[in-house]
Amino acid sequence: MAALVRCFPTVVGALLVTVLAVSVGCNSSSTEGFHVSGQVTFNGQPVPRGTIIFEPDTSQGNSGTAGYADIVDGAYNTAETGKGTPGGAMVLRINGFDGNAKPEAELPYGQLLFQDFQMPASLPKEPNAKFDVTIDPGQLRPQAAGPVGP
Repeated sequence: MAALVRCFPTVVGALLVTVLAVSVGCNSSSTEGFHVSGQVTFNGQPVPRGTIIFEPDTSQGNSGTAGYADIVDGAYNTAETGKGTPGGAMVLRINGFDGNAKPEAELPYGQLLFQDFQMPASLPKEPNAKFDVTIDPGQLRPQAAGPVGP
């Protein structure tokens, strides 16, 4: 139980980032852009549940609203569970969960595997593009340690 209490702020933070990105995209009056789909693997296995956000990389001169999609059994598709992207230079933000939902513990996607993994990407500016993501544990940033104790 103590471990669950310690990871609760991390899970809530990951979900809050996702909700904020989705709400920013939903309030936009621009078009949905290009749809993209693909596979997301972590440590050689499909990510059971998660979210992927496509933010235009403004440092590379790209602009537009963020796209997003849910990850289910390692697959995502912005046309089915999200919003398309403007394509071009992007920063991907990915949150991964183990998929073992625990509603009573407010963990709808299960335990957090990794939070806010970021990577640059160049997405095609064409309809129905494919883009796979492979994440190795060594690529993850260390997370700050939470409080210790009951």
